[in-house]
Amino acid sequence: MSKVETKPHYQIQELSMTENNFLFFYPAEETISKKVTFSTGSLAALQQSMKRVKIFVIIMVFALSPLVGSTEDKGFDPIIGLLTVPQVFGGFPCEKFESRSIPVFSTFGSEKPIAVIRVDKMWTFPKEGGCEGLEVRVHRPDNSTIEKLPSKEFEYEKSPAVIVFEKRNDWYRIQMENGSGWVSVTTENTFLPLMELFSSHKPYLTNEWDGRIWQSPNIGAKQVTGAKPGIAVRVLKSNLVDGKLWIAVLLPAEDDCGDIDNSIPPTQGWIPAHSKSGNVTLWFNSRGC
Repeated sequence: MSKVETKPHYQIQELSMTENNFLFFYPAEETISKKVTFSTGSLAALQQSMKRVKIFVIIMVFALSPLVGSTEDKGFDPIIGLLTVPQVFGGFPCEKFESRSIPVFSTFGSEKPIAVIRVDKMWTFPKEGGCEGLEVRVHRPDNSTIEKLPSKEFEYEKSPAVIVFEKRNDWYRIQMENGSGWVSVTTENTFLPLMELFSSHKPYLTNEWDGRIWQSPNIGAKQVTGAKPGIAVRVLKSNLVDGKLWIAVLLPAEDDCGDIDNSIPPTQGWIPAHSKSGNVTLWFNSRGC
């Protein structure tokens, strides 16, 4: 009679995927699991395969896990303020100044620039009066690409400032036409945080505001009846919650022209400073009424 070889049984543990990461779990005895029969000779191959799976899962955990310091919506760069750059814009319109180039880096603290911001054309002064023609652009290496430098006016009769996404000591990550880059500042540059800009002007609700006001940051939202973009608000204070800026406002408020929209009952509460797209929910008229 031939001898019958008994083949051992091994249970393969399941792989589970949570919302953010891949995780191994080991089912209890009563949990239904897959049972597969292997020959003793194939056990080594199975163990090797399982090691590869574990390595792959570990790699995916690190690849898919959120980075430290990231926000819930990482598909955008929220504006945190403006930065004056008199090296290329001067201090005020029509000023005759000596321009200086500003190197742009891929990371803060880097020593090798990826681009340079410079004045391509200075102000010209027509016989009729006034001035025109200042052109500031971003030049990539070997002038392979030349881009406009995005900027915003923040005060009447002052030169515009560049848009800031991030700050690390004396380094600022600014918006460029294609992506962003880091610049190192000196004492002649001034950073203007959003709250400073809102407190020194009379801000209004932009089209990015969703019509809701919150009892406290991210808690107790309600729709504001009759409120619409363009209505002036008074900024009371701000709070940073989970990496997001929230602003306490009172509306309606007096606008730049001294008018108040009395069709809306006085309402006080919190709104996020940025919409889901990353754009600001409040802004201001740099030139007043």
